[in-house]
Amino acid sequence: MNKILGFVAVAAVSSSLSLSAQAERLTAESGDLLTSSDMRSMFANATFTGINQFGNDYVSNLYEGGDMTGDAISPDGVLLESDSGRWWVKNNAWCREWDNWFGGYPACFKIVKDGDTIKFFDTSNNLVSDTTYTANAAAPR
Repeated sequence: MNKILGFVAVAAVSSSLSLSAQAERLTAESGDLLTSSDMRSMFANATFTGINQFGNDYVSNLYEGGDMTGDAISPDGVLLESDSGRWWVKNNAWCREWDNWFGGYPACFKIVKDGDTIKFFDTSNNLVSDTTYTANAAAPR
C-alpha cells in the first residue's frame, strides 16, 4: 500500500520570515511565520485538509494534547487508509510522527499561515507542502 507523502523534511528554526507568493522559498514577503506559542494554540483541535502527491484527498485531525488521526480518501470518496500519531511543537517548528505513514519517522517543519492555508517548509526554507487549515474542526474521537 502506498505511503501518503504530504509532509516531508526536518526543520527547527526561529525566525521572522514569511513566504514569497511567487517562489517555493521562505522569504519576508507574505504570510506569517508561526511561533511555538502560535502553533500550540492554533493547532489544538484543528483540521488540515488537502490533496497528497497521489491525487488523493487527506484529512488530518490534530487534538489538544498531541494526538492526531489521518485519512486518505480517493477522488471518488473511498477511504483508502487511515493512520494515527502524535504532533508537538519544538523550537518554533511543528513536528509530527505518524504510526505508519512516512515510515513512522518524525519530521519537523517551519510553518507559515497565509489566510486559511498552512505552508510547511524544510530546513533549507523550501516549500514542502501546503494544506487548508480549519480551527476547532477536529473530528470527535
